[in-house]
Order: sequence, then C-alpha cells, then structure tokens
Amino acid sequence: MSGNLDLPQMNPPHPRELLHDAYHAGLGLPDMTPWPAVTEYVAENYYRYTTTEPPNPGPFREYRRERKLERTLDTIADRVEQRFRDVPEFAESFEDGTFPLALARAFNNIGSIHGENVHLKNHRKVDGRDDGDIFIEETTFIVEPGSTQLLNTIFTKLLHKNIPKDAQLAADVHLPVVVADEGEGDIPPTIKIRNVSEHDIRAMGRAVDATVWRWLRNQDKGLHIPTDKMPPSSWEKRGHTFPVGSFIEHIMTDVDSQYLFTPATANYGQEYADQHLSPIRRMYPLGTDTSGIFQKWRNIINGLGHHLRHGSSAYNLEQNPNRYDRLSLEEGIELRRTAATVAGPGSTRLPTGAETADEALRQMVEDAKKNTFRTAVKAARTILGLGLVDAGLAAAVHLPTGIKFTKELSEDAAAYRKQRREFALGRAALGNIVWKEIMGERFAQLDAIAEAKRRAAAQEE
Repeated sequence: MSGNLDLPQMNPPHPRELLHDAYHAGLGLPDMTPWPAVTEYVAENYYRYTTTEPPNPGPFREYRRERKLERTLDTIADRVEQRFRDVPEFAESFEDGTFPLALARAFNNIGSIHGENVHLKNHRKVDGRDDGDIFIEETTFIVEPGSTQLLNTIFTKLLHKNIPKDAQLAADVHLPVVVADEGEGDIPPTIKIRNVSEHDIRAMGRAVDATVWRWLRNQDKGLHIPTDKMPPSSWEKRGHTFPVGSFIEHIMTDVDSQYLFTPATANYGQEYADQHLSPIRRMYPLGTDTSGIFQKWRNIINGLGHHLRHGSSAYNLEQNPNRYDRLSLEEGIELRRTAATVAGPGSTRLPTGAETADEALRQMVEDAKKNTFRTAVKAARTILGLGLVDAGLAAAVHLPTGIKFTKELSEDAAAYRKQRREFALGRAALGNIVWKEIMGERFAQLDAIAEAKRRAAAQEE
C-alpha cells in the first residue's frame, strides 16, 4: 500500500467569494485586512483602499479614546508649528501651507550618522533585569554644505527643555547641546549633538511625525493609516492598501530612500566591549516614520537596547519616565505604548486612569525622597483633588476644565455620528461592488451556458 495519498487539490476561494461573505458579516473594507486577497482585489479593480474608506467607529468609548489621542498628538504638532514660525527658511512653506513637508525634507540633507559612546545611565531594575536610560555621548551628522544653519536651528528647537525652578529637580535634567561646524577643505560640514537620550530621539521623531500626519489628514480627507510600528511592507502583507500616487505614497518612498542611503555607525561603552554591539540592521523604516533619519538614530540606540531588553524594541518606553526631563514639546503630555507582542512593539496610546494615578503617586514619592516638599504637596493635591480651601475659587479654577470637557464631548459625539454615517455610505458603495461581482459572475455563467448550447446545436447540424 502506497504511503502517498492522492488528495484532491483545494483551490483557495476567489476574492469575490470572501468579499461577499465579509460584506454580509457586516464588515467594511478597512475591517477586511485579515484577507489581503480581498483588499488587493478591490484596490486593483475598483480603486478603493483600506486607508481611505471610512472605518467602523466602533463603540463610542473607544472612538473617544482615539479622538483624544489624535488631539494629544495635534497638540504636539501645534507646538512644533508655533516654535518654527519665526524661522526665515520656513517662511515660504508656512505661507503656502507645506511647512510639515519642508520640515521633514530638511533631514534629507543628512548624509550619515555616527554615535560615540552609547551607554546606560540612571540604572534601575525592570522585571529583574538591569535597565535604565540609553544615552549617546555625541552624535555626529555629516550634512550637505549650506544646510548646517537650518539643521542646527531645527535640532535646537526640537530639543528645548524647560528647567524646573527646584534645584534638586533641575539637577536630574540633562540638556543636549547642538554644535554646527561648516567644515573646511576636506573636512565636511557637521552637526554634533552631545548628551542626547533615547527618549529625546523618540520624542523628536514623534513630533515631526505628528506634524506631517496631521497635514496629510487635512490634504487627503478621510485618510487613516495603521498605527502599529511596522514597515509599510508589513502593513501591506496584513491587507492594508494605499492609493497610488497619493501624498502618503510619495512620503513613504522618500523616507525609504533616505533610510536606505544613510549609513549609521556607533561605538558602545567600554563595559560592552566584549559584546561586539552594533546598530541594529532593519531593512526598512517604520510606516509611521516621516523621516528616515530618526529610525537610523533609533537603530544606534537599539543596538544597546536589544542587548538589554530581550532582543526587541518592544520593551522600549514610549516616554522618559522622568517627566521633568522631557522635551518641552511634550510638557504635560502622557503617552504609553500598547502591550508588546511577538509581531512588534505595538503603537502609541494614552495612559489609562489607573496608570495616571500610579504615575502621579510614583512621582510624588520620588519628589518626597528629594525633599521637594512643595512639589510633593502639589502632586498630592492633584491626586486628591484638594488644595483649594475656598470652594468658590475651586469652582473658578475647575470651571474652564469642565467647559473644555463638555465641549470636547459634544464635538466627539457629533464626529461619531458623522463617522457612522460615512461608514454606512462606504458599506453601501461596497454593496454595489459585491452586487457587480455576483452579477458579473452570473452573466459569465449564462454566457458560458449559451455558448455551450450554441456549439452543441452546431454539432447536431
């Protein structure tokens, strides 16, 4: 008896069949990414894309959380634009409304990047392992002639920090220093940044990304990109489709080009000499990146980070745990990262209420240890909602916050209703596609039957 069984070959279902089933299950096109064959089929034949079709807003509570995150990132984008509005090199781009693109493209003037003495500071235990904050003693960018002044201005403004008045808190704030050198003769022009941390690098990249993605949403109404930190090729494998010739496609192509042609090198601290560390080698930048240089910079950081953190970027913190040492662009803003998975580090999110309370308590304890009594009392008042004896004064202080909350709730409710209507319209358009596919198949079958009958009749004659 043969050990090989002749099993019938099962052909995969045609995308139109999967499309029909998914549609009648109540899904919209953005929900069909688990079936890449379907989204690719609809994109190629009907020019409808998962990133431009209205998504299902889901429960109102989840929708509000997404809107709040969008507003938070827009706040960072607002601060970026305010900070650069007085820069002469960007005057024209502000006038024609393309400043975000001009800002991102300014980094194209960087030809290479080198990190000197990548090391660990602020040592702490995380889940029983040694960890802390990764710093680069000096980052050197070789840049195009004539671009040093602009890049010096950009990095200086992005890296700005507000120093706390309390001396003990101020002692924990590290201030990166940006130095421009025009070069001479065979010495190329450079930008050197000293004493920069992994958190500073992520915050700068996030600020540029927030500015560009907001601009893109305004240009391509209804555009929504995936938020998970993966390369565009991984998004496409997961069924996401993008309009051909759109701004987003041009930006992704530009970022890919900059990333691939910008070499990154580094030297790591003496304590890691026997580990033979080097910048991680990632073939492509993340799809959320709007400038390839920040991913290259992160690769240098992650050369040590992967050594310390289970060989993955998934365990990197989204923000500096010391809120006093954050860039002023993110002052008063709290961000977290979704739970790490085997697929990647997840995406940016807002902290939950429990996380906010835990962080406030942790900060209060830290401040108390440093004898910053007034700061600790202020944190306690924030947590307990106390500190204003006069009830009238308390109402006057909290009233604007209440008004803002009510306004945002009303705006979110209106936007939610609009999103539901747009989703329904998108589903109706998808229903027309399903009908065309089904009728097209039936007409093809009828034509085939008619052709078979015609041939049979011809043979009888």
